[in-house]
Amino acid sequence: MPLRQRDPATAKAQSAIESAFREIEKAVSPADSKGFENVSLDDVRKTALDIENQLAARQSLRNMRRLEPLFSGLNYYSKAIETLCNGTPYLSWIWAPISIILKISSDYAEAFEQIIKAYSRIAEYLTRFKVLQHSFRQNPAFQQTLAVFYADILEFHKEAYKSVRRSYDLKRHGDQLDHEANAYNIAEAKNMRESLQEWRQESLLKTNQGEKEQNDRQLQAICSWLRANDSDQVVIYDQVSSEASRHPGTCSWIISQAMIASWLGKQSNSPILWLQGNPGCGKSVISTQIINFLGTQSSIIISHFCDSSYASSTQYEEILRSLLFQVVRNSGSMAALIYGQHVGRRAASIAILEQLLQLATAAVTDDLGDNQAVYMIIDGIDDMELDKQKRFLTLLKRISRDNLSRSHSAVCKILVSSRSTQLIRQSLHKKVTVSLSDEKSRLTGAIATYSEQRLKAHRSKFAELCLRDSDLMDIARQIAQKADGMFLWARLVLDYLIHNIFYSSQEVRDAVDTLPRVLAQFYERVLTQLITRFDARSINRLRTIFGWIAFGRRPLQRAEFRSALSYCTGNTSVEELTPSHIFDMCSTLVEERSDSSLWFIHVSVKEYLQTYESVVRLDPNRAYLEHAITTATCISSGLDVFQPDYPAHARSKRMLRGLHAFHLFAYDHWIDCVLHALALGNVERDMTQLISIVSEVSQKLAVSANIRIGQDGDVAGTLSEPRLEFLRPFPPLLSVARAFISARTQKTAGYVDGHVKVTELRDVLDNYQVALRECLALQDYPGFSAEELAQFRLNHRGSGYVCRFSTCSEGFETDEQRIDHEVSHAPLLKCPITTCQYPPFRTKQALKRHEQVCHEHVLIIPKMKTIRRASHITRIDRDLEKPMASFLPGKGTSSNHALQDYQMQLLLKEQQDQKRPMMSRHEQERYPASPPPPNHDDLPGFDFDMFLPMQEAEREEERHSKSPPTHPYLINPALFSQATNPIPAPELERALKESGKAMDEKLEQHIHVSIT
Repeated sequence: MPLRQRDPATAKAQSAIESAFREIEKAVSPADSKGFENVSLDDVRKTALDIENQLAARQSLRNMRRLEPLFSGLNYYSKAIETLCNGTPYLSWIWAPISIILKISSDYAEAFEQIIKAYSRIAEYLTRFKVLQHSFRQNPAFQQTLAVFYADILEFHKEAYKSVRRSYDLKRHGDQLDHEANAYNIAEAKNMRESLQEWRQESLLKTNQGEKEQNDRQLQAICSWLRANDSDQVVIYDQVSSEASRHPGTCSWIISQAMIASWLGKQSNSPILWLQGNPGCGKSVISTQIINFLGTQSSIIISHFCDSSYASSTQYEEILRSLLFQVVRNSGSMAALIYGQHVGRRAASIAILEQLLQLATAAVTDDLGDNQAVYMIIDGIDDMELDKQKRFLTLLKRISRDNLSRSHSAVCKILVSSRSTQLIRQSLHKKVTVSLSDEKSRLTGAIATYSEQRLKAHRSKFAELCLRDSDLMDIARQIAQKADGMFLWARLVLDYLIHNIFYSSQEVRDAVDTLPRVLAQFYERVLTQLITRFDARSINRLRTIFGWIAFGRRPLQRAEFRSALSYCTGNTSVEELTPSHIFDMCSTLVEERSDSSLWFIHVSVKEYLQTYESVVRLDPNRAYLEHAITTATCISSGLDVFQPDYPAHARSKRMLRGLHAFHLFAYDHWIDCVLHALALGNVERDMTQLISIVSEVSQKLAVSANIRIGQDGDVAGTLSEPRLEFLRPFPPLLSVARAFISARTQKTAGYVDGHVKVTELRDVLDNYQVALRECLALQDYPGFSAEELAQFRLNHRGSGYVCRFSTCSEGFETDEQRIDHEVSHAPLLKCPITTCQYPPFRTKQALKRHEQVCHEHVLIIPKMKTIRRASHITRIDRDLEKPMASFLPGKGTSSNHALQDYQMQLLLKEQQDQKRPMMSRHEQERYPASPPPPNHDDLPGFDFDMFLPMQEAEREEERHSKSPPTHPYLINPALFSQATNPIPAPELERALKESGKAMDEKLEQHIHVSIT
């Protein structure tokens, strides 16, 4: 007799049950789930009673009998679903996780209470199976509903287990349990089975959308708190990766390299890989290609590129900020933690940033789970300061070690790309290492491909020398063999062949053989050829150009560079701009990038120019002195040109010529350049010139601000910056420098519509902005062609609207772009209602709208104004902290009215302080807040502060809405109408008025006594 075939609906239900079982089995650790298949419902009951006895012994008794309805409901439900679980261990997992969850949370009173309440709420729905188990037990369609409900119960157990195990914030924990508990309402079961799947999808979509919006707001606030600015990283990455994109196929071999391929996998082997090689062999380009490959795999990539041309990219604190923000963008729980515990407070120290980076990496890997990976790529770590290199490598190894110790987490893969230095070798000698020196054969093939592509790009030029494509391929292979794995050497040779004059094909081949193979020798040869016909003045000017590229505060664009070189002589009245063609003379060693900034072709050029073998040796101290002279001269010139009474025509001509393109850089960095140079203690002629220019700036500031020379009111006392001592001989300049340094820690904006009278350097910048915008709007001007005006707009379009906050100088093309940027500087405004969980607001209007919508029932008492007895008595509210004796007759006041006024203000303050708690208590009674998280700092491995409340904005809106709550998980709102009856607003207002009347009577008595 053939076996009866299973109903398709039953098979689908059993498949859903099996899938839910597999999910929770992966989430619960083997140690905790051991023996779950043999746990009975009575065993869970006994465990609950044992926990109750333990709590009683610790004088922390909790009523565990509240769980009895849950156990009864589970008993009914198990009888309804047992036919679907026959022959499997699935049934016991309905109740077995309860025992481990109760055991873990029993040590934490608040968390335990939240879990008991949540399970009690689930029990309300389970009791319905007492009837449903007999009505629909054999109904295949109803079995699908049973399976879905089974999946929901196990999902709830999984989330509760993960919450207590992974140490989430208690408030988020309680809210999450409440939301999950709401999902188990199965009223009207026959109708639900037709719409259950659609309802679940809609709920999930709405929840995800709300969480995404909240996460975006939190990330924006975290970005402002971290002061994270990835603009430098974007520029560096684009410049490095563009080299490979222009020459495809030159780096594709790295993906197939054995150890790299193993590292790219998602297994836990080789978690840290060191990619090391000599300067110029293509480490940075290879790193970008690995990132591009991982990007096609939809992997989470955390990267940072160190480049000595961008000082911020090599600073340890900035590296931590960059990495932390990238990690937080991939972890909603970590964003909530940082937003709740750190945003709005003081800036984090390096130690805090290290801890947050380690914690955030762990959170991301835990969220991903098994068979996934997070990739962290750090390039150029050898450009960091030596002491920071060791500390950073130690942090990376600690992150990797912590990741390997966590089961059921994604693996964290770290790649470090650098030169082989002694310090890095000592730190990474036990890690998997890929040395590009051992990959000479593959590098040679890649260099041959690169050389062939570049030579064929000039095919017409070489064709005149009778060099066919086959000849060019031979020359490319010849270059690759001699390059010995050095891409940079091949690039220099190709530049030499392309830009020099040859009469025959043999001269081209001979040039490849005769050029030196050592980079230092190659640089020496290039420089020797360059300066052969230079006089001493030209060599010094070439040294100045190299000095700005090597030691400038940031890379200069071509227009800025020309303006800077015009001021380097110390002449404030310069009328002619330095010609542009001088940069073409050193194009072999200097390149212009897409944003017109000038860089060395490689960091090794800077290193060579500082050696004693260099024919144009750079002295850092001399370069810093030149930079100080240049910036001070530009500032001095601006104090003349950007005065309101300066002739407008002459000012416009200077602007259009580009003489003041350097002004923004000079304003941002003049104080650092001047103080750095003065601290050198050099007594050379140039130092005398710098002192003379600084004195000139000081005198101009004194005249503009009406400060008498020699006045020392602002220069006395201790200085926050020790180097400011060098400016004591220049009181006006010292005053400006102190204000400038102080402004860096503040967020204050200045607004100007036209030219203003100059009293400080900020006024000069504002007037420069006004003049620049006037010039950008010009379509024609006498003495300037349309091409020259177009070039001016191209050079300065990003500087027309500079951020007006004193701590920022970022430029924009339009005022709208600037305003959008300035919003990020605005301080966040928190709701005055203490129990409100809405995120802070950026504007007062937004806060006011929130109060009207969400807190219209609350009586908000405005701040009481100070009572003034007579017009001749001045306000003393700003002097409340002065000693009482200062208000007595003969101590600076003409009568006893000040004392009486002071006493009145104290009484008014007392009255206001008593009314404020009453308002707060009313808010708390009407809408009780979740209990505060307990202090678990002394419990290792259990930190409820890891996670912050979900959808706080949505929850607050639901609380204060006049209609019933509409959370997507809520099916029966009547179950949640158990809040205490609030005090009506009129009664509250009447109580406050009576209290205020009593306080007023008390106040009048005190005033009467004082006057008497």
